[in-house]
Amino acid sequence: MSMTHLINQLNPEAVDSNPAFGNCVWQTLLGNDDEHSALSLGYATFPPHGTLHRHQHDDAEFYFCTKGSGIVTIDGKIIQLTSGMALFIPGGALHEVIAGTDGLEFVYGFSNQPYFSQVNYQFVAQDTHCVA
Repeated sequence: MSMTHLINQLNPEAVDSNPAFGNCVWQTLLGNDDEHSALSLGYATFPPHGTLHRHQHDDAEFYFCTKGSGIVTIDGKIIQLTSGMALFIPGGALHEVIAGTDGLEFVYGFSNQPYFSQVNYQFVAQDTHCVA
């Protein structure tokens, strides 16, 4: 299949959510099931103190924070995420996100995963703690 350019735009009314993931919402911009893209790209929004529960997936991921702040824990290492910061999460790394008092927004992506729906999220029981 030949690649073609794709255009999508944020639409606050077209967000997805899943309580199993936490209380953040997201919108897939590239990597929808009805299009062919070389990567998955989306935008996540967290309310103040919002969460993305502890999980892992085989695919490496990146975040680029556009607004707010939060804490990202990757394999037990705590990282303060603030606006303008980029973060790389290796494939298989156990990670979670907790937004700050100002909420959190970031672009996320999976460079080798053309369909976001095929990212195999594996959540860890909440009574298991990362060691800082």
